[in-house]
Amino acid sequence: MKLRYIWLLGLSLLGAGSTTTAVAAADSTTLFTDALNLANTGLGNLAYTQIFKQPSILNPFFAEYSPDKNGFFKSASANLLGPGYESDRVLAKEELPAINSWLQTTPTQSWTQPFTENGQTFQGHATFIPAAQPSKLTVIVGQGYRTGWKIQTGFAKTFYDMGYNILAIDAHAQNQAGGTTISFGYKDKFDWPGWINKINAYTGPGSKQVLWGQSLGAATINQVEGLPNLPTSVKAAISDATIGNLEALFNHLAQNIPFIDRVTALAAINHQLVMDQGFSLSDVSPQDSVKTSTMPELVITTQDDDFIPAAQSRAVFDNIPVTTKKQLWILPGTVGGHTMAPLANLQYTTHIQNFLRQVDPSLVPTTDNQLIETLKTQLQVDNERVARGNITPAAQEKVAAATKAANILLTQSQPANESLRLVIRALQQAIN
Repeated sequence: MKLRYIWLLGLSLLGAGSTTTAVAAADSTTLFTDALNLANTGLGNLAYTQIFKQPSILNPFFAEYSPDKNGFFKSASANLLGPGYESDRVLAKEELPAINSWLQTTPTQSWTQPFTENGQTFQGHATFIPAAQPSKLTVIVGQGYRTGWKIQTGFAKTFYDMGYNILAIDAHAQNQAGGTTISFGYKDKFDWPGWINKINAYTGPGSKQVLWGQSLGAATINQVEGLPNLPTSVKAAISDATIGNLEALFNHLAQNIPFIDRVTALAAINHQLVMDQGFSLSDVSPQDSVKTSTMPELVITTQDDDFIPAAQSRAVFDNIPVTTKKQLWILPGTVGGHTMAPLANLQYTTHIQNFLRQVDPSLVPTTDNQLIETLKTQLQVDNERVARGNITPAAQEKVAAATKAANILLTQSQPANESLRLVIRALQQAIN
């Protein structure tokens, strides 16, 4: 997903019709400088309305990533994974179509609660997916920027397969939530204690929640963590490709936009934000919000994320005060870019389960020993087939990759049940 370029479309409104800084340097008259500043200020104001308001010209570009539009959750997407992710690719080719089918067929519920924006009351919205069996465990999913609920929830199937309920919260002014302004989690965070209380009422005593989000969703949960009234039923947070500070991110994205005075244009965006919503770009600072967090956290990012640099995730991680139960995982090499870490299915599931098990063993289901025995049997069948030689070279490669994944799982003390199922299926299909 080339989200960087879609965002640049919004920010590049700053460049439309402005004059190059090279020309500005050539003509240093006061009149010209004033005109240049006026142009950049006006275009900054225009960019604000497209990035922070609804409706926006950006909406169609994000809509194209809906599973209903182009079926992102399909086997071919696993090919985004580069060298070193062969075993993950095997699982991803099985899991991605399963996600798409799950999204289309799994029953959902619509939950609502009111919120106030600029003196007006709007209706907040969230999609609730009950676990396959009644469960006290719930993952609360933060929404990415202008993404549909299926995109934000698809990768959360990892938790559903672990026996979790899912509550996917729509950000203000997005999906089915009311409102007209996007606050990048700054105002949304105040709704979350209410959503969590709804979950506790639904699942009853002993309820436990994990916060998980990607990109803007991750930035939102980082801001939620710092709330003093967060219910104690929330046990851990997992932020994937988070934003460290919105002002720093905008400066990073605007660096490559030609023909603008970045300082003047971003100052105009910031001014509009303060006037319209009452806070500044620098106020949206997940890296500062987590300073008051007391919960364990797993911070995930990828080396090839050219949209939100890994340095922003590291800034969040460095400020988390919990020292014994926080982890930073930066996936090396080619993973697919922004928010694509879950494509490395085997590693992603393993990291999440190992982290949650360290926090609280009850957050992770026990391994089904029958699945381990089935995996061992299927592994033996595949390798006997290879030894006999009546198998194509392409099938041999599939068996080799699946065998590597199987051996990784078999060395773990408590491998994930869903990972076991995926590898078993991959081994079965490799020889058929």
